[in-house]
Amino acid sequence: MTRSRGRKPALKSPFADRFIGAMLFIVTGIMPLVARFAEVEMPPETISILMGETYQDLFTYWKGWLLMIPVAAIIFYFVSDILTNGKSIDIKAFFKNPPVIFMLVYLLFVILSGIFSVYPHTVLNGTYERGESVFIQISYVAVFIIAMYYVREGKHVKAVISGFAFSGVLMGLVCLGQLFGFDIFTTEFFSWLTFAGTKAGNDLAAAGRSFKGIMTPRFTMAYGTLFNPNTLGLFTSMLAPVLLFFGFAYKGKKVFNIALLSGGALMLTGLAASRSLGGLVGFMAEVTVIAVTYVCHIVIQRKKLPLPVWAGALGIIVIAVLSIAFIPPVRTNATYFYDKFIASLESGNADAPPDDYVFDGGTLRITNGDATLATLEANPADGWLTVRDGTGAEVPVSNADTATVPASSSETSVWVYDVPGYKKISINRYYEFFVLSGLTLGTPEGRFMALMPGMVPAEQSETPTGTMLTPPTEQPRYQQVLVPVDVSQPVETFGFKGWENFATDRGYIWSRALPVMFRHPILGSGSDTFINEFPQDDIIGKLRFMPEPYIVVDKAHNLFIQTGIVTGCVSLLALIALFGHYLFTTFLSIIKSKDESGASFCLRLGVLAAVSAFVVSSMSTDSTVASTGVFYVILGLGYALNKMAREKKL
Repeated sequence: MTRSRGRKPALKSPFADRFIGAMLFIVTGIMPLVARFAEVEMPPETISILMGETYQDLFTYWKGWLLMIPVAAIIFYFVSDILTNGKSIDIKAFFKNPPVIFMLVYLLFVILSGIFSVYPHTVLNGTYERGESVFIQISYVAVFIIAMYYVREGKHVKAVISGFAFSGVLMGLVCLGQLFGFDIFTTEFFSWLTFAGTKAGNDLAAAGRSFKGIMTPRFTMAYGTLFNPNTLGLFTSMLAPVLLFFGFAYKGKKVFNIALLSGGALMLTGLAASRSLGGLVGFMAEVTVIAVTYVCHIVIQRKKLPLPVWAGALGIIVIAVLSIAFIPPVRTNATYFYDKFIASLESGNADAPPDDYVFDGGTLRITNGDATLATLEANPADGWLTVRDGTGAEVPVSNADTATVPASSSETSVWVYDVPGYKKISINRYYEFFVLSGLTLGTPEGRFMALMPGMVPAEQSETPTGTMLTPPTEQPRYQQVLVPVDVSQPVETFGFKGWENFATDRGYIWSRALPVMFRHPILGSGSDTFINEFPQDDIIGKLRFMPEPYIVVDKAHNLFIQTGIVTGCVSLLALIALFGHYLFTTFLSIIKSKDESGASFCLRLGVLAAVSAFVVSSMSTDSTVASTGVFYVILGLGYALNKMAREKKL
């Protein structure tokens, strides 16, 4: 079907401009601000991992809908326009565009990974508190391409950045309050706004109780209206340069300049308040990119560094120093940043490795390096243990008067052994199992076995250990049980030996996650299925390097590792190619730029810095709906600005 003679393509019609601009504003201006309570069904594949059939979500579920619905509306508009009026874009040119090719390859493997995944419910709906289903991944691709083709003139640039300014100002104000100890989520109005109309809210209203305090935020630092402080750090470091640079360069109504500069300044405040090391690293990366790119431009063009640039840089430094010196919350967070950064660099555990637990049939040895610190031997005759020190000498129980055998699994007793050359070992004894250092153990048939909680369908609740933790009073769908885990076999690892505690235990997560990437190297395991693929049964590794042995690792803390696992290495390479192509071509374009308007130059430099911040931060921070959805609009804007700069349209 051909387009009607004389009719403008749909993308260039006034209605399309207004409609797409409004939809993108929802994605960039409103979606990041939404915090709405939702009781969400747990993916069946995850019930046993997270021990529940539903979970409570505040910062992801509705954000996902406010990303997918605008994208679906735009796609529906263009499909209907094409069907009724003919072709609206040059398909041949569309498929020759390198960023489009990279994104379509990425999209192809996102879809294929979902089709062949063994976790269909998770792929279609997303997982616990993340919600990055295949539809969210498709939406990322869509908003990138839409933004890239929508932005053609200055008015489109202003429309997109208006969304950034709107969310930046409001998010920044929320962060400013949280920095100074005032959290809007603890107020009556915002509690009502967050919970009214939900089942939880209706239950409280029916009971005549207040909404205030229904859900205490999990964080003691600023997190804005985002998933966690790390997401806030990534979001603020990404938005700050776009708003600040365009705010300085924009020639128009001063109120827009004020909004942009205010939003940028508040984003920097939010970055400081987040205490996010990933955000800080992203900020350092963008400052470096800005400095290197601008200096290269000055050298190549044989220019002098303008006085306003010197003055602006000096002013920012002075404001930062004065804020740290005279504003206690800022000084506290700056100190926290410094201490955390130094601790991350020094967080290798090679010099002082944690104790290891070595299982060998009926013997459990607690070791450190080559030294045996204590040994536990199973006694099948009485169902208990013999504890020995590092020399093999038996250690008597220190509290024999209270260490009695419990009568049932609901009772407990504590057995204490003061091991010479080591420390006191406390063992909580239950009727059929016992707990040592948070690790649940059993000795069926005289053989040590580690146990971990799980959930299975009620009719399958009798596990090989015969242990049922919560006897049902009615007919439940799932029953909590203890599942035996063979911890005598080593868990596959790659890298970070001795550096498992690097960057707040990220070294441990990455060392276990990297081998997972090569289980399904081409197709991956399916969107948002990292939690299912990570070796959650590595309870000994978690005991050594994580806060506790049964903590659930639900994210990779690295966008690139996570992508390689869930959608495969081909999609990962496509993503790296996309980011690398933009960064390289934009850097070359800016340093070679001649006779470009100040607004165009500044904004392109700001977007280059924003993309750099996201890419670098993503090496230690996760993809989330709000931050990644906004990022792809920024990336699409960056490509569009490069095209406009070549055509001298801005």
